[in-house]
Amino acid sequence: MKSYRIATLLLVALAPIAGCIPDLAVDAPAKSGSCEAPPQGLEPLLDAFPPCDLTMCGPAEADRTRGRCVDANQLDESQKAQLAPCGTSYLSYCVPTALLLANGFGRPTTCASLEGAEGRCMSLCVPLVQEQQDQLPQSTCPTGELCAPCFDPISGETTGACTSSTCDAPADPEPVLFDRCCSDRAVCVPTDAVPEDKQGSLQQSTCTDDHLCVPEENTDPSYVPPSCTSGINGPGACTSTCVQLANIFQQQDCVDPNQRCIPCAIAGVETGACL
Repeated sequence: MKSYRIATLLLVALAPIAGCIPDLAVDAPAKSGSCEAPPQGLEPLLDAFPPCDLTMCGPAEADRTRGRCVDANQLDESQKAQLAPCGTSYLSYCVPTALLLANGFGRPTTCASLEGAEGRCMSLCVPLVQEQQDQLPQSTCPTGELCAPCFDPISGETTGACTSSTCDAPADPEPVLFDRCCSDRAVCVPTDAVPEDKQGSLQQSTCTDDHLCVPEENTDPSYVPPSCTSGINGPGACTSTCVQLANIFQQQDCVDPNQRCIPCAIAGVETGACL
C-alpha cells in the first residue's frame, strides 16, 4: 500500500573528497588515511565555489552555505552519483562544506542513530540523507546533519556511513536490527520515524511501546503494490494484512494470501491504498 511506504534506510555514504581545491596556485593536499584533524586555513578557498541552490542543504537561504557547488571535473563518477547537480551555468555538484574543508582527512562524527545504534553524522546536502530526514534522528549531530546508522536496521547491510573514511569502521560489527512482527512479515519501526499521517493506520502488534508494525515491503521506496479488483468498489491495491484496514476486505484477485484488496475509493472517498 503506497501510502504506508517508509523510505529505506540503506544509503551509501559519500566517499572522502580529496583534491577539490580549484587552481589558485595552491596544491591540493593528497587524500589521506589519517583520522587527525584536517589542515587549517582552507576556508578562504571556499569563495571559489558558489553556495548550493536553495533547498539543496535545507529550507532556508542561510542553509545554502552548508554546501558548495564544485565543478564536475573535480569529482569522480562515484562521488557524482551520490551528489545533486547544482543549477550553475556549468556542470557542478553540491558538496558538503565540511567535507570540502576536511579534504580527505578525518571522519564523520559518531552519533546514536535509530534504536540507539551506532551511526555517523551525515550532511543534508547529500540527497540520500535529505530524502530520509523524516526517519533519521538528529542525535548529537550539528544543525544540517543527521545521524545515519552504520547498518541498515532492516537488512543488516552496511550503509557506508561508518566506512566513508579509510580509517573509520563501526566500533561494533554487529548490526542493530528492528524487531520483527506480524508473523515475521513486518518490522517494528519507531513511531517517530513513521510519517504522522500514516501512523493511525498501522498496528502496534507485538512491537514494544513507541513502535509500529510496518509491512517489510513498504519499507522499500520502489515498491508498487499489485493492482486488484475489489468488487463493487472497483479498482484497488493488494495490501498486507499487517495493515489494520486491510483485514476488513477480501483477498479477491490478490495472489499473495497475506494481502487483501483495498479499494482505491469508497463512495468517492479515497482510501489511500492507490496513492
